[in-house]
This record gives sequence, structure tokens and C-alpha cells, in this order.
Amino acid sequence: MIERLRRSSPLLAIASLAYLPVFLVQYGKVFTDTKLYLGTAPSDLLRNAATAWDSRLFAGYVPHQNIGYLWPSGPYHWLTESLNIPFWIA
Repeated sequence: MIERLRRSSPLLAIASLAYLPVFLVQYGKVFTDTKLYLGTAPSDLLRNAATAWDSRLFAGYVPHQNIGYLWPSGPYHWLTESLNIPFWIA
């Protein structure tokens, strides 16, 4: 266990350095994204991405971009929402 932790410590240090600026720069703010509902309603996104037709808008259309969010972004954001992790951290 200790050897495993020792081997992974450089990776943990790099990951910490990568996330540190994000937490310090804009605490609690979310930037605009083209797929804002990926973070605000990931359950809906996953449910709708599994079908090829969405009848809720424009009298129906094919949401071709959504299928790309089935893996890994969709489940990741669904998990962070389920764990009540704030969207700006996720």
C-alpha cells in the first residue's frame, strides 16, 4: 500500500497543481458552455441522449451532439450531481 502511494505521488502532485488555479481564480462561478445542461441536468441529458429523436423542441429533431455525452462526460457529471458536488467543482 505504501509503495503504491509512493509510486502515485507524482501523479497526485501534478493533479493537485492542475486543479489549484481553478479553485483559486473564480470560486463558485460557472462559465458559460455550449452544453450547460451537461452540468445542470445530467440525468436528463443521459436519458435523452439514448434516443435518436427529441420531440420537445422544434416539433421534433435529431439531437446528434448528445450521443457524444453518453461516455465519459455524461456519467461523470451524473455521478458528481448524485454526490452533491457543486457544478463549478465538477
